[in-house]
Amino acid sequence: MAAIYWWTTGRHLISTNNAYVHAEITTVSARLDGFVAEIHVQDNQAVQAGELLAIIDARRYIELENQASARLRSSQALIDQLQAKKLLQSSLIKQAEAEISVRAAELEGINQTLARLRSLRAQDYTAREVLEQQEILQKSAQAQLRKSQEQLSAEKNRMVILNSERLELASRIEQHQAELELARLNVANTRIKAPVSGIIGRRNLRPGQYVKAATPLLAIVPPHVWVEANFKETQIQNFRVGMTARIEVDAFPGKLIEGSIHSLSPATGARFSLLPPENATGNFTKIVQRVPVRIKLPAGAAAEAPLVPGLSVVV
Repeated sequence: MAAIYWWTTGRHLISTNNAYVHAEITTVSARLDGFVAEIHVQDNQAVQAGELLAIIDARRYIELENQASARLRSSQALIDQLQAKKLLQSSLIKQAEAEISVRAAELEGINQTLARLRSLRAQDYTAREVLEQQEILQKSAQAQLRKSQEQLSAEKNRMVILNSERLELASRIEQHQAELELARLNVANTRIKAPVSGIIGRRNLRPGQYVKAATPLLAIVPPHVWVEANFKETQIQNFRVGMTARIEVDAFPGKLIEGSIHSLSPATGARFSLLPPENATGNFTKIVQRVPVRIKLPAGAAAEAPLVPGLSVVV
């Protein structure tokens, strides 16, 4: 019977025991420095995405948030004061413009009177002293008009300065708002939450422990797994996506799981190693290369056998 099976089926099968169960294990790290204040999970505990895992002492970050909020309020108060100054300055500009109108009207009246007096003086109908007095009034009115014009120019220059100060304050407020948002984000990051659903593993987290940003705290292993089988390069010439694959897990002898080829690696395993082989140097010895092949497992595979990453299988 064994010979018949080999002749009819076995000799057409390609197998390898260089295969293992894989999963997208997520390493959860701290996003900022601090002491661990609370831990809400244990080893091998199931968690859902978004569930609270641990809390880092947030008192320092809350104080930094309060400081950033105070700086923002101070800048907003300054810009409110500046806005009041601009309103006052606008009033002063309008007042200076009205003053110019009054001075110009006065000068116009004096000029008209002066023109009549000169006509009368030419006919000797008025005294020279009256004409001279009117000319003095003209010079005085001209001086008053120039003074009002200079005052208007000065008030407008002050408005330009106030506008410049407002732009600077607006830029400062944007900076303080960004600082406040960053401070609030840091406070939020003191609450470490699960990015994905899965099982807690490799928990390097203890109460009172001081952790630094990017320090790995624990790992979350998701329930979805697959098999990566490293076939020889001489075995894959007829492999196609969707082709059936039978999997036997070493931990559960005799139990077969039927999967299918999901994809083939774009390069051999050696090319992804830390030190890829450089065959153009030194003596050359030909070695059969291995190509990782990803095997998709059926949805109920975990129910048939508890597959965890790292288990050895035969494909």
